[in-house]
Amino acid sequence: MIRKLFTLVSVFILILFSFPILAEVAEEVDVEQGDGAKIHETDDVYRQLELFSTALSYVLINYHEDLTKDQLDEATSGAIRGLLQSLGDRYSFYQPGEHRKREQENLFYAKFGGLGIRILPSPDGFVNIVQPMPGTPAMKAGLHSGDKIIKVNDESIQNKAMSDVVDTLRGEVGTDVTITILRSGRDMPFDVTITRGIINFPSVNSTMLENGIGYVSISSFTAETAKELAKKLAELREQNMRALIMDLRNNTGGMMSSAVAVSDAFLSEGNIVSTDGKLDQFDSRYDAGKNVLCPMDMPLALLVNKNSASGSEIVAGAIKDHKRGVLVGQKTFGKGVVQQRFPLEDHGAISITVSIYKTPNGNWIHGKGIEPDVEIEQPNILEDADDEMLKKFYKGEYIDKFVYDYLDKHQDQDPKEQFQALIDMLPELMKTLEEDEIELSDKIVRWYVRRTFASTKYKPNIDLENDLQLATAIQEIEKMMN
Repeated sequence: MIRKLFTLVSVFILILFSFPILAEVAEEVDVEQGDGAKIHETDDVYRQLELFSTALSYVLINYHEDLTKDQLDEATSGAIRGLLQSLGDRYSFYQPGEHRKREQENLFYAKFGGLGIRILPSPDGFVNIVQPMPGTPAMKAGLHSGDKIIKVNDESIQNKAMSDVVDTLRGEVGTDVTITILRSGRDMPFDVTITRGIINFPSVNSTMLENGIGYVSISSFTAETAKELAKKLAELREQNMRALIMDLRNNTGGMMSSAVAVSDAFLSEGNIVSTDGKLDQFDSRYDAGKNVLCPMDMPLALLVNKNSASGSEIVAGAIKDHKRGVLVGQKTFGKGVVQQRFPLEDHGAISITVSIYKTPNGNWIHGKGIEPDVEIEQPNILEDADDEMLKKFYKGEYIDKFVYDYLDKHQDQDPKEQFQALIDMLPELMKTLEEDEIELSDKIVRWYVRRTFASTKYKPNIDLENDLQLATAIQEIEKMMN
């Protein structure tokens, strides 16, 4: 009986895995990687499959109780998850069925339940908050760009796949999640409990600045981004736009096809991006000239920072290499890899990094990033603020009450008049804070008011007082216009 079970398990695993693996291995025998390490051979694959089948047989035969179907499913998915984690690539991961559903909600429908933050992996195995989205639970809880998440519900997330981290942060609307934050300038981590909400926002926002300069911000690349961008550009042209600033700061990527479509809106010809994989089927080239939406002679500036990643770097690389516009800000993140989803019978999938993409000039982005033409750091307005004061400030929800209460009472007022009235009323808010023994500068409080007000209007937060990168981009655009 034992030998029969062992044989069945071995045959099942070999049949399941051998054919796709051997088709690939046939091209790899006796090949060495750049570091001199020898690529696996066919016999190596068989030995490892036999090792796994032996381990599984021991469990099935000797474990103190019979495994349920759910336990066997979990054991298998755990093995697959471990296989992908062992690659040391946080972008290759096992994706259960519910994860695939979440991905559709995010990229295709841009509507889901969660906190409203964008995250990227940090070199130490944790994740950095790139940006809390306007009006979301994360913003209202006082989270900031640069905050590092080290635990979720008191469980460390170090070296976890990004998909697993996202899955723990999301949940049913109305439920709470506690995240442990490490903030620059603060000695000890601290906990923040946030109630999950519906996150539903467009990926493109726009406004018109002075002197005929249009401004468009793209927060992510979804299936709707190209359509949203076309609509916003048409609206700006109706307002006699003479130049454009496109803001990709804190945009961590999304759908590659969407990033290509956005690039195509600004380029009339030439290559946008190409991919280079081990297998020819993952080599692709994407060229421009199909859907130009912005006149080629219109001055263009692109805002990028250290959190502009993946799809943002496709756009930035294409714009820079074709000299279509000027890049302003900081060197980008450096995520230039392409993942392919391979479906599994459990309705899940495995995501595998299959290729690396290159800019039109043939430059690899992954691990390198893209250097801006004009480099300028963004100062941290909260750098000198007292953390305990800020924590008390967030807990009291002073800004939300201040902004929302005024807007509720003056709904018919013009937005510009609403904002100016809030600024004029700041001394009253500062007095309230002083009475509650909260010591913050009026500059910081004004910054919070501006940010919160912009989120209520679903408009970009134009803050030339503190946004030196945007102010610099305007200066560069004005040079091109003169």
